[in-house]
Amino acid sequence: MSSVTGSSRKAATNPVSILDPLLWIRAQVGSDRVIIWVSILALTFLAAVLRIYNIENQSLWRDEGISYSLSHQDSLPHVFSTLANNDLHPPFYFVLLYFAIELLGKSAFTIRIISAIAGIILIPLGYSIGKRLFNSWVGLLNALIMTISPFLIRYSQEARQYNLLALMAAFTFYFAIRWIQKPSNRQLIPYVITGALLIYTHTWGFFFLAALNLYLVVDMWLDPARRRQLPNWIAGNVAIGVLYLPWLPSMIHQLGFRTDWITTTDSPFKLLRLTFEYWTAAARATPFYLLVFLLGIIYLLDIEVRPFKMSLGKDTGKVMLLIVTGLATLVIALVMNEFKPSFKPDRYTIVVYPIFSLLLALGIINLRFRWVMLGALFILMALWARKDLYYLRDPYKSVARDVAADLNANIKPNDVIVFTPDPLGQSVQFYLTNDNFMLGYANWTSMSDWNIDGWVDAWFKKDLQANTFALIDEHLTGDACVWLVFEPGPISIPDAENVADDFLAAFDQHYQLVRKFVGYDRGFSEPPFEDMDLAQYCGKREALTKRFG
Repeated sequence: MSSVTGSSRKAATNPVSILDPLLWIRAQVGSDRVIIWVSILALTFLAAVLRIYNIENQSLWRDEGISYSLSHQDSLPHVFSTLANNDLHPPFYFVLLYFAIELLGKSAFTIRIISAIAGIILIPLGYSIGKRLFNSWVGLLNALIMTISPFLIRYSQEARQYNLLALMAAFTFYFAIRWIQKPSNRQLIPYVITGALLIYTHTWGFFFLAALNLYLVVDMWLDPARRRQLPNWIAGNVAIGVLYLPWLPSMIHQLGFRTDWITTTDSPFKLLRLTFEYWTAAARATPFYLLVFLLGIIYLLDIEVRPFKMSLGKDTGKVMLLIVTGLATLVIALVMNEFKPSFKPDRYTIVVYPIFSLLLALGIINLRFRWVMLGALFILMALWARKDLYYLRDPYKSVARDVAADLNANIKPNDVIVFTPDPLGQSVQFYLTNDNFMLGYANWTSMSDWNIDGWVDAWFKKDLQANTFALIDEHLTGDACVWLVFEPGPISIPDAENVADDFLAAFDQHYQLVRKFVGYDRGFSEPPFEDMDLAQYCGKREALTKRFG
């Protein structure tokens, strides 16, 4: 692929001119290489600080609690079986989390550190991708963008597989480029390994591989000089599929799970717009980021102003590789979403974020004029620094830790805890120190019974309310109380939106309210991602009526 293996155009080989503070250092040191490596080390250190600082500040929210529950098993085989029956995702991240818990014990730091490490490694890797495709200065700017990205910082402090997904996609992309530039069986091995780990991390890895191959296979086929390499490349991708075979039956089983709660009425165009807003972490500033992003796409062209000339640049193939891989991944995901709801613009799209950041870096460089470049970079850093402070300092995820603290302080041994909707129990249970009977409305009577397969159907069960109250009453003895942890408002299941609220209304009729704990979100600058309330009920209303009525 001559367009990808060729050298970068001279106009972008020295964008260090946009970084005036480095010019003096460069003059003293006399070496771009020293400046770049010192800068990469500094950015990697800064990334580590931003990703580990205050990593336990945020309360776990339900998805993080689910990660812990799925990984905290008595054996590794049990992790695999639990995932196959109770989740939608492949096992790589959860295997890593299992070993982290075994090694470091139970803590928010332990279950979030994998994401933080993945986020740190992305920085030198982002530099390497930019350097291999274009030059060292493009790589350096890409590393800077990834270092301060609020999107990456947010998921570096979340116990989910999203940052690992971005890392595996970036590694796969990097090794694909390396093989294209120096094709050999030896160069193909790391691509096969990282490609397999990519699809073992998240099913969106399949979309990324399909998009990457869409461009590379067609490009190799159209280039007679490289067409003979096509069989080896196809063999490498077949090897990735073979490595996935052990998990294939489990994936097929998981595909049968209902995912109605992901269903959205948003159009594909709105989902793409939301994706871009989540990536930039600044909805109001989206036009600015979009402009810079489009300038990165214009990097396809060589443009001269006087006299005006426009032609395809030497880096056209490289930019097209970025555009096709990134856009086709999202398009494939949108198409699949029509058949099975699976598009989450705020999370799963992170798989192509390394491509977005590189196009953003190209867009800044394509501004050409030093002060315009500096201005754009300053605006980007200022906007993102504000959001970084929000993620690192302000609570925004959940109030689960505070709810658990009140339960730990006030609950008695025979009291019963009820969660509605039931996923709230995943985050609160992580912090509980008592061994009380708990149930989740409507899917489980113990935390180990929770499963995603029957979660949707559970809300439509006949006599659901009556059976739940009977189960609660069965476990109430003496003067024991019921503690209700609840999140008011509709749930995200079509045709069952009000079932949880109906249960809350029935709860007030069935038991005597003693007190409510309020104000958990008092320290939040905006509503938390997962809000909840706590109420204590002691005694049945009908019993009290008979006694005092």
